[in-house]
Amino acid sequence: MAADTEHLEYVLPLKDLCEEHNVPYVFVRSKEDLGTACNIRRPVIACSVTVHEGSQLKLKITPLRNEIEMLLMDLICGKGHHLIRLSMETATSETTTSE
Repeated sequence: MAADTEHLEYVLPLKDLCEEHNVPYVFVRSKEDLGTACNIRRPVIACSVTVHEGSQLKLKITPLRNEIEMLLMDLICGKGHHLIRLSMETATSETTTSE
């Protein structure tokens, strides 16, 4: 979501939904930067990264999602976050393999 959105009432409900459903989100400095990241020549106030299990884009999207998560962890936890991330990944893979 773009932090310089003129009408924050457009993006704040998205932030609330993300928090309610435990979906990671991030604010970027400008809607122009977000548009550029989306490969669009216009300003963008919000976008999402999704994965469809059968999609060929999954191989590109998953590393991007992991990078965003690492950046968020850097912001929230500082440099010691790698141990937290490893324990989260281990717990997730254990849950997945045991089902």
